[in-house]
Amino acid sequence: MDSISIIQDIKARVEEIQNINNSSLVVETRKIERWITWKLPNWPWCKLNTNGARKELGASSAGGLIHNHQGMWFTGFGFNIGVCSVIAAELWGFCRGHTESINEYTHLIRSIRDLIKQNWVITINHVYREANFAADFLANYALELPLGLHLFSIPPPGVVSFIANDLYGIAYSRYVLP
Repeated sequence: MDSISIIQDIKARVEEIQNINNSSLVVETRKIERWITWKLPNWPWCKLNTNGARKELGASSAGGLIHNHQGMWFTGFGFNIGVCSVIAAELWGFCRGHTESINEYTHLIRSIRDLIKQNWVITINHVYREANFAADFLANYALELPLGLHLFSIPPPGVVSFIANDLYGIAYSRYVLP
């Protein structure tokens, strides 16, 4: 499945969810409590967590980080997008390397695509906010930075406590549909 198909599929699913939520046919379902934690990737895997953020007047950003198999910081990013929708901010966080545009990142984007096409195993999973606080912090932190992509070789101030909570397995209560 190519990146355009993935984006179209995500958009269709979001619209379907919005239609269901706006429907008078929605039946109230009792939610159950779940304890949500961030999970370490298995050896020798790395884990990329991303998130998008949108504030008043449409200011939007994306952020994320890569943990190694021990949960330690490998690298991170913040991307101050400018004005766009919340869905676009989430997709930018996920698909930044899959956009086809002529800019200073074109060579890097093609290099990343070439890496992805190699014999790798990639899995994509949704996680609740409670298991994604570090990426959420970086997305919001990016709003304070100049427009554009910012790479972090060391964790920015403020994100370390979220990474530590992830490593310690701190669990957060959340009520979810069964």
